[in-house]
Amino acid sequence: MATLPEHLCADALAAGALVEIDAPMQAAAQQGLYLVYPSRNDMSARVRAFARYLGDALEQLTPASRSAC
Repeated sequence: MATLPEHLCADALAAGALVEIDAPMQAAAQQGLYLVYPSRNDMSARVRAFARYLGDALEQLTPASRSAC
């Protein structure tokens, strides 16, 4: 996971090389939160499960922010 300025990762996001995680955290709300892995096609079940876990866990950190979406 990394917090990056959009101008540094816009091409990778558009190409599908990076995936944005919808995580309502204060820092992420301003910059975005991404999970970086080598290839979407070769994503293992473990990485996919970890990505889901992170998204769910981060959502629970700030439940009040979900109403702002």
